[in-house]
Amino acid sequence: MPRKNFGPTVKKRAKYLVKLLLNYAVDYPFNKKGISNLELRWEEELDNNNSVKLVVKTKVIALEHLTKTGGEPLNKTYIIEVLKTLKSLNFLIDNRVKRQGKEDWLFTLNLWSRDQEKNLELLDTEWEKQKLNQGKIQVYQDWADAPFHPNFYGREIELSLLKQWVIEDQCCLVGILGISGVGKTTLSIKLGKGGIGKTDLSLKLAQEIQDEFEYIVWRSLRNAPLLTTLIADLLKFLSNQQEINLENSLEEQFSKLVEHLRSHRCLLILDNVETILQTGPEGQEYRPGYGEYSELFQLIALSSHQSCLILTSREKPENLARLAGQNKPVRFLELKGLDYLNGKKIFTDIENFTGTDAEWQKIIEFYDGNPLALELAAHHIKDCYGNNISVFLQQGKPIFEHLNHLLNWHFERLKENEKEVLYWLAINRKPVSIIDLKEDLITVETQNNLASIIQSIQNKFSLERNQNKQELKFTLQPVLMEFITENFINNFCQNLTSTEVNFEFCNKYILVKSQAKDYIKFTQNCLILKPIVESLIIKFQGQKNLENFLKHIKEQIQARMPLQIGYMASNILNLFNELKTDLRGYDFSNLTIWQADLQQMHLVGVNFTNSDLSKSTFPQIFSNIITVAVSPDGKFLATGDAKGEILLWDLVNRQQIFTFKGHTNYVNKIQFNTNSNKMASCSSDYTIKLWDVTTGRCLKTLRGHKNRVSDLAFSRDEQILVSGSGDGTIKLWDMNQNTIIQTLPMKSGIRKVIFHPSEENILIIAHENGTIQQWDLAENKCIMHILAHSGPIFSLVLSHDYQTLVSGSGDFTIKFWNINSGKSLKVLSGHTGAILDLAFSDESKILASASDDKTIRLWHFDTWENFQTLMGHTGKVQSIVFSQDNQILISGSNDRTVKLWEIQNGNCALTLSGYTNSHTSIAFNPNAQILASGANDGRLRLWWVTSGQCFKTLKGHDSQIEALAFSPNGQILASGDANGMIKIWDIKTYECLQNLSGYPDEHTNTVWMITFSDDNLILASASADCTVKIWEVLSGECLNTFKHSSGVWSVAISPDRETLISSCHDGTVSLWNLNSGKKIKTLKVHKGQVFTLVFSQDKKTLISAGNDSTVKLLDAKTGKCIKSIKGFDDEVLAVAEKNAQILVSDSSLNRPEIKIRDLMTGKWLSPLIGHTKGIWSIIFSIDGEKAASTSHDETIRIWDIETGNCLQVLKVEKLYENMNITNIKGLTEAQKVNLKAMGAVENFCR
Repeated sequence: MPRKNFGPTVKKRAKYLVKLLLNYAVDYPFNKKGISNLELRWEEELDNNNSVKLVVKTKVIALEHLTKTGGEPLNKTYIIEVLKTLKSLNFLIDNRVKRQGKEDWLFTLNLWSRDQEKNLELLDTEWEKQKLNQGKIQVYQDWADAPFHPNFYGREIELSLLKQWVIEDQCCLVGILGISGVGKTTLSIKLGKGGIGKTDLSLKLAQEIQDEFEYIVWRSLRNAPLLTTLIADLLKFLSNQQEINLENSLEEQFSKLVEHLRSHRCLLILDNVETILQTGPEGQEYRPGYGEYSELFQLIALSSHQSCLILTSREKPENLARLAGQNKPVRFLELKGLDYLNGKKIFTDIENFTGTDAEWQKIIEFYDGNPLALELAAHHIKDCYGNNISVFLQQGKPIFEHLNHLLNWHFERLKENEKEVLYWLAINRKPVSIIDLKEDLITVETQNNLASIIQSIQNKFSLERNQNKQELKFTLQPVLMEFITENFINNFCQNLTSTEVNFEFCNKYILVKSQAKDYIKFTQNCLILKPIVESLIIKFQGQKNLENFLKHIKEQIQARMPLQIGYMASNILNLFNELKTDLRGYDFSNLTIWQADLQQMHLVGVNFTNSDLSKSTFPQIFSNIITVAVSPDGKFLATGDAKGEILLWDLVNRQQIFTFKGHTNYVNKIQFNTNSNKMASCSSDYTIKLWDVTTGRCLKTLRGHKNRVSDLAFSRDEQILVSGSGDGTIKLWDMNQNTIIQTLPMKSGIRKVIFHPSEENILIIAHENGTIQQWDLAENKCIMHILAHSGPIFSLVLSHDYQTLVSGSGDFTIKFWNINSGKSLKVLSGHTGAILDLAFSDESKILASASDDKTIRLWHFDTWENFQTLMGHTGKVQSIVFSQDNQILISGSNDRTVKLWEIQNGNCALTLSGYTNSHTSIAFNPNAQILASGANDGRLRLWWVTSGQCFKTLKGHDSQIEALAFSPNGQILASGDANGMIKIWDIKTYECLQNLSGYPDEHTNTVWMITFSDDNLILASASADCTVKIWEVLSGECLNTFKHSSGVWSVAISPDRETLISSCHDGTVSLWNLNSGKKIKTLKVHKGQVFTLVFSQDKKTLISAGNDSTVKLLDAKTGKCIKSIKGFDDEVLAVAEKNAQILVSDSSLNRPEIKIRDLMTGKWLSPLIGHTKGIWSIIFSIDGEKAASTSHDETIRIWDIETGNCLQVLKVEKLYENMNITNIKGLTEAQKVNLKAMGAVENFCR
């Protein structure tokens, strides 16, 4: 229910109305000339309280008349508000049968006596009690970047009418329409937020309406967000960060939105709707790509709910016009210009002007009271006519038919450098400082005089100013932003396509800034680059002609202005990129290519010899990110990946400095020292390394653990390093002697270990078995043991006051503990996957949690409220860390990205994309003629085994493909990805037959394995979402879901289709009745995760492999362990069996061989050698004669099992294969190394 306003003003009105009714009741029996339609009668009850009731039958208009008799008239809106508020106090009983939208009222006042003063006194007491109680009700408001308008002129009548529509008439959708610059945004903010404006009346009205709602959210459409982005944002807010499933269909998201609008009283305000509209043959229609907004608006307008959507727009959406009407739930208010007095205030707020009343009237009428037009005129009269309105009207008054003509008239009178600055403000889209604006400009004179140019513009076009951290930033008002952007697009197209190309204009400006924040780049692409491309395609009558023209222009630039500073060549490259032109073999040599975003561009064979690529962005060479760390001085970011590499970044300029190579497996943790000149890292290769941050050199390597080293930490004096391992031990290392001081054996693998900040002899330890310990090093004993979680603990942090410990687990929960007593303080839920990392901001005001559900949640530590959910990663979020100023949260994910998030608004400011060319999954078809491979680029490739040729590439997945399987008859191929999507492909037609998804049946996390039944009819999928699902292949229907307590790595179906076998993250293997869905038994087979589970060729034996460095043979019927095979150096990730031989690979990157064991003799045979890095996966062909393997070395190898020879090496062309970077400029050495790793070459001769 909406909140009632128990403020002093409403109380005063309520007491006033009650007083008048009581007075009227005294005289009513004797007053023959009473008020029409106002009837009263007394009812007294003889109870313990001797209560008195006054029954009132009336109309609202009669109560209005009554208030006039008292000398302080109240309008209809105020009276209804008072009646509703008295009703919420139970002072008034509403006796109407149909209450909503009626003028007639029949109510009873519950009085204490007939004494007026006593009633008013007790009413006052009850009012204050209710006001106190209401203060405890949670209200949610999100104003995002709503503009602040200190000057608000007039609009009292409009505000009153809008309030009536929204509150009294409970309209579902209200549109505020007006010509450009009329002030609709200010009005909506004033209506919704309150407290903005000069007059007391506007402040009161605004405060009153916001108290009617539980949720208020304001969003601007000025940068044309896609509806999918907007509705996800709205759902997050309205659900208190619970609705975060972006994979649901838009229809399902619409349904959820309406549910919230029905359950709660919500006020949604969408500003600048005209941005997503365009003029069509039948009026204002939606721009291409934005038609779904029409469905959203109509749904809200036509659905039954208790909320309201307010739209502000300069144009009325055509689809809503027919729904509007005086008595309908959709209303539109078309704003008129300001009246004489309020129009005059715009002038007087700028400066004192001279003019007679008649002249004031004339100038305001001349501009139709348009606030923006009046403001522009005021600045013009001030600068050119000495503040004299009379002279302006006589000499300088131009005639305009449209506001755009007015804006153009003022724009054309600007100096060229002022236009240049305005264009750059439009390109930047968001407030920008003078320092940053100088970086964009290439005109030296404009750079040198920028401050004075800004001041000059400010005197002519009022700029929006934003003060932040002592830094003043400027941007354009929405109307000016649109006008300047449109003007820029037109000018760019004209200058580019004129008979004599104006290279100077096109060289001054960039269309899309590669170093802009991600959400700004999206807007630049949508509102600048795309419209230019669309216009040029029309101009040149097709894409091919345009491409030929752009190629010709590029050649002209190379001939006429080689290496001249500017953006012309970058713009040509941006245009090619938007056109998706195949640039293979193009020549971009001897060019200045600034601010080019090359992260998603395939540049095979492109020539960049002698070119300057300053400020351009490229993908980086890194794999799945496992950990991220920020140096104490805030200058460096370090990331560790699945290949064992550490990348060091300069956080100021976002450039890579070094790549630290030495580890041969996952880098699990990075820790900087206090001085930020050294860092320690630990890895799944069992080692710890210390690095020199300034040189990139490895200083020492510590060895001693016998399994994955999960975590490490420095002591306060940095003389001791503590490490925790999957081998169940904690080791303390002397950093001077590089020796082990102490080894602490534990009962389970260690996930996290930290020194107690104030008690150096105390360690806090998190275990894989879900327990937390405090360990006294001096006494060498456990002094506190907490049974914390039902799953492994992946994350552990301590608050800055050292009083609260927070743990995150595979059981999807976050728990808070008193560090002194071990008492549980709070359990937070909301994530739908394991909590993989936690991080506190400075002073522990904000807790961030990262999960394998692909999200990050932000929590207020003092209230435990989840106030923001960050979505954008397409894989599990492995690690998070706050920047030193707490303004940015940095996250690393197995989707091969590092993202920098703005805490204030939840936007992703920067994405660092990693590039690898690895194949993550493979499958032979039944006759071993075709090999299918899935890659981390989401593409599915089909290869001829004999020739090694890739003959087909299938696109459809948007994340890394982790699972592949051919049906036994070879007609169907199934693929599963890191987002939980499963696709069914027809091998003959290459068409996708089914997407095995759709709420609530789809997987919500990575699909690790897929297997078919022998009869080709069903498919089983194992997922990190803790489920195995059974699907009917032909229909795509989910037949059953088997729920597990932890992520499921592998699954197998028995030949008789009676039994399902699954293996889990917790080391268990479970047997299920496939038909009934009931669990038969669960066996603890491995000490850690069970990565692989396959049937032997005779189907009598199951073979499992895990991170305890063993392979086990299990009886397929009973699950009993028959044999345990040891002798591996690391976690066993892959295993395959045929003809009583097994192929095995462990996870170590520096042991790339594939081991072969004869199960009959127990002997190890000659390994398969050829890969240069660790193995991803291995498979046998059905006949057992061939094997295939994928590796971190980005190759697939096909092997002859009998001879051990490699038959084929399969490779995919790299992103920058043979891209010539000879004598390239503007790049660091680290960037050049990365480019070469992606295929680029130097000193290349064609």
